[in-house]
Amino acid sequence: EPGLAARFGGDEFALLLPGGAGELAVPLAERLLIELGRPYDIEGQPARQVTASIGIALADGTATPDAMLRQADCALYAAKGAGKAAWRLFTRRLETERSDEMRLERDLRQAIAAGQLAVAYQPIIDLAQGSVNAREALLRWTHPERGPVSPRRFIPIAEKSDLIRELGLWVLDQACRAAAAWPDEARLCVNVSVYQLGDGSLPRAVREILGQTGLTPRRLELEITETVLSTTAGGIVDDLQLLHDMGVSVSLDDFGVGFSSLARVRAFPIDRIKIDGSFVRDAVERPDCRAIVGIVAELGRRLGIETVAEGVETPAQLAVVREEGFTEAQGYLFGRAVLPAAPAARAAGA
Repeated sequence: EPGLAARFGGDEFALLLPGGAGELAVPLAERLLIELGRPYDIEGQPARQVTASIGIALADGTATPDAMLRQADCALYAAKGAGKAAWRLFTRRLETERSDEMRLERDLRQAIAAGQLAVAYQPIIDLAQGSVNAREALLRWTHPERGPVSPRRFIPIAEKSDLIRELGLWVLDQACRAAAAWPDEARLCVNVSVYQLGDGSLPRAVREILGQTGLTPRRLELEITETVLSTTAGGIVDDLQLLHDMGVSVSLDDFGVGFSSLARVRAFPIDRIKIDGSFVRDAVERPDCRAIVGIVAELGRRLGIETVAEGVETPAQLAVVREEGFTEAQGYLFGRAVLPAAPAARAAGA
């Protein structure tokens, strides 16, 4: 295609198409994503795959070059938020959303120092004994003007910036200190983003925090999502293996809603599988969902991996996961996530 290609930064490129070529932008973006996604053989190394995110801005006759670059960057940000290998076309709505996200990101950077963040804990129950086996640490943010902000809203914003590492380590430190003071030996489950893995920094931080807080490694469990399994970066596997070798356990969260293969599950040091609550919720009425619940339970038994049912809210759902052979469960039926005023007392009443 006619046009001008330029490199903006380390991994940022721009492609300028001549006037009247606007209708070519989307097909070209799709072809670029396909071409870039092919495996590349480089100097005899194992084949590598790369992905790209593309933002598209169309000139309207009045836009300046700087304005078009800002619009393309805004669309690029939306494409990154949509997942890997995606393109987005700039719209005014995206601009509004981006502005709101930038404000939230700015406020989130100040939230730790301002004391707006807290860690809540939700009990995870042993289905055989009925006792509290573990508690999951969940980050809560109360914005001074917006009130409570959902993690589904602010965690993706943190992941798109460098904030996720700072937030992740803050939660890990706070949660380990809290768990070390619990009167029981329940595990502490802490969520870990793919952006915290791959460079060896998380295993080093975990070792340091465990040493400072006195929490034994066997009581710490790090939860990863299937997004982590879909990556090809060897450093991520190395980090998880280092953590596993320290005695820290690893669980696979929200199992069933991603795209990881069973081969990938086997390749990672996984101690527990947590099936997504959507399957548990529908298992009572839908035989297909109940079948998936049963298959995951059987998979755990065959692989020697414990299984946790998320989102258990009713006695009927509890009966299903118990009958299918899950080892643990969590959900509103046993207790919501509570702030650390008395997590042990709240769980004891569950």
